[in-house]
Amino acid sequence: MLPSQISQEAKSSIYQGRFSYWKASILSVLVVIAAFFTGYFADKSFFDFSGLNLKSSLVLLACSVIFLALFLLVTLFIEKKGLLAAIVVLSALAFFVVFLPAFNLIVALSGLVTIILFLSAVLAGRAELESSIKIRFFGIGRTVLSKVILSLALVAAVFFYSAFSDRDLDENNPLISRGLFEGTLSASSKILKPLMGDLDFSLSLREISTRLVADQIKNQPSLIGPVVSLAQKELTERSIAGFQQQFKSIFGISINPDAKLSVALYDGFLSKINGLKKESRNLLIGVFAFLLFLTVQALSPFIRLIATALAFILYELLMVFGFGALVFESQSKEKIVLP
Repeated sequence: MLPSQISQEAKSSIYQGRFSYWKASILSVLVVIAAFFTGYFADKSFFDFSGLNLKSSLVLLACSVIFLALFLLVTLFIEKKGLLAAIVVLSALAFFVVFLPAFNLIVALSGLVTIILFLSAVLAGRAELESSIKIRFFGIGRTVLSKVILSLALVAAVFFYSAFSDRDLDENNPLISRGLFEGTLSASSKILKPLMGDLDFSLSLREISTRLVADQIKNQPSLIGPVVSLAQKELTERSIAGFQQQFKSIFGISINPDAKLSVALYDGFLSKINGLKKESRNLLIGVFAFLLFLTVQALSPFIRLIATALAFILYELLMVFGFGALVFESQSKEKIVLP
């Protein structure tokens, strides 16, 4: 027998049947805290928009990744299924505790579905871990985190619908923010330049009208001196008035001629949505919620990869410092333990 085999067998014999509850408690506390802060910043995004910005969105993403990484580590290290189930339920409750002020049937059902999907994730992960001879870290990460991210995507969509089905959209809503709308307009103007010409949505209606009238007058060299100035002013005011009338007929609100066109279009867009009948508006909010769900799911591989990589780094560090150990149940089957 080789010395390395003797060493592995001796190590496995020492750790056989050992389980450290205090180490499991540390992992449990960390994952519950991460779940709480993920829920906290999700609440900021879907119910309290006072802090909704790029920074808070990145913080929400960071908290989510940390929670996912710790969730995966808990699945790997804690083999006692009863304890694992309790940790999963506590994590789900920690995530939802910040939503208690907005508690209703939808929140309750979302919590129940989340607990079921979380339990399904850890059980699937443990089943794959126990049936594999070698520890396939990233494979198990895909199995576990896919279900967890699915639950978070469902929660995001349900909470978005719940939040906006009873109140108007504003510029801070997480799906169609003013910044996103203006950025989309700017990109569209460049793509559609052959059809729309040099239409700059960052200019005001007055500035756009002044430019258009100036171009028209250039094509009429017979107009000179004071006549040009009077004609330009009159034509500009007519252009503004005509556009204001068209804008009001479409969106139902007046446009400030000195505001940026992108701002006016965004305000008109929100006004049109908020002015819909309740049934039509809720249907549209439902479509937006579904798009949010698809967006999170589309980002799932990217989020899962980052979370799994972070979990792997933490896993290696924990192994190096003796927090966990890799032993052999048989001559070839690997097992992770908390000695």
